[in-house]
Amino acid sequence: MSSLDNLTPEQREKYQQFVEFTQWKGDSDSPLALLNSTNWNVQTAIALHFDDTQAEPAQDSQSAAASSSSASASSFAQGIPTTTSLMEELNSQARDTILWLGNVENSEGLQVADALKCTSFPFTQLIAPFPKTPNSLALVMKTLVTIQGETDPMKFISTLEEKMEAHTPVIASFTRDKQRVEDTQRLRQCQEDAYEQSLAIDRERERVAREEAQRAAEEEARELAARKERELAAEAKKRAKEEKKQKEQIWKAWKASQIGPEFDSATEKPARISIRMPSGERVVRKFSGNQTIDDIYAFVECYDLIKDGAVVPEPTEIPSPDYVHEYTFQLASTLPRQVILADAGIKISDNKIIWPSASLVVEVDLSDDEEED
Repeated sequence: MSSLDNLTPEQREKYQQFVEFTQWKGDSDSPLALLNSTNWNVQTAIALHFDDTQAEPAQDSQSAAASSSSASASSFAQGIPTTTSLMEELNSQARDTILWLGNVENSEGLQVADALKCTSFPFTQLIAPFPKTPNSLALVMKTLVTIQGETDPMKFISTLEEKMEAHTPVIASFTRDKQRVEDTQRLRQCQEDAYEQSLAIDRERERVAREEAQRAAEEEARELAARKERELAAEAKKRAKEEKKQKEQIWKAWKASQIGPEFDSATEKPARISIRMPSGERVVRKFSGNQTIDDIYAFVECYDLIKDGAVVPEPTEIPSPDYVHEYTFQLASTLPRQVILADAGIKISDNKIIWPSASLVVEVDLSDDEEED
């Protein structure tokens, strides 16, 4: 068996805990024996100690001390907890109070006693939440008062009430501060929510405005593209018309130079054609029977260049080989009206309507003028 001198520092501490908890007054042999038998488990050794003291008669001083402690605990259990004033006080604080009772003769009570470092019984400790720092909203549990060995109900209750009343303003102040902070947080949250809602509305307005602007820009771009397309089409049409007009003028100048003077022959009978021009002027001209109907059309087309015996200069250009001239008028006979189509393959003498004489009217095709408008 180990002596106190041979104990390690840790074993000495556990031995001291056992002695203080059990209020052991005898020699060290019994505590050391219990601690050794439990592999230096203080809680188990204390439990075994109290089990032994209950099973054996109290004959020595150690048993007398344990009996005295047990008697005090028994007196406490039968007196103070059942006091009407204490019950009323506890009931009034029932919503904010947790009451725990334990006995060191069972393992749970022993563990709590060891944690609270109990040295005498009955042992009462009032523990309450307390701000961790003066301005902190974090709480820690602190001991307000420790009562050991007190069996007088009035003193016990008076001590508890005094400490509880003294602590009430602390809790009330903490509660107010916490409520104020929570109210501030709620207000800030409401403000943030309102700000976020307003921000969301602004973002939605901006989104709608962007979409409207984008749609307007796209519409403007479409209109611009359509206008550009129309302009290009108009320019292309204008160029085509100018090119056509230029080709017509080249052909007309060339054709006018090919017409020559009015047909006059002493041996060949001519065709005498009376033509009423679009201006209302009536022109009478003789054509050879071997000339074609297209020659009459060419005469009408070039009349403004050859009338009154005008001298037609030699053309500076000749028509393109692929150019086919289209007349914008037609010739028709009167009484009865019959249209005489331009045809370079039919001789005048072969057309009985105009041979040997005819009265024709120039009917102008207005479709080109309407297209220009």
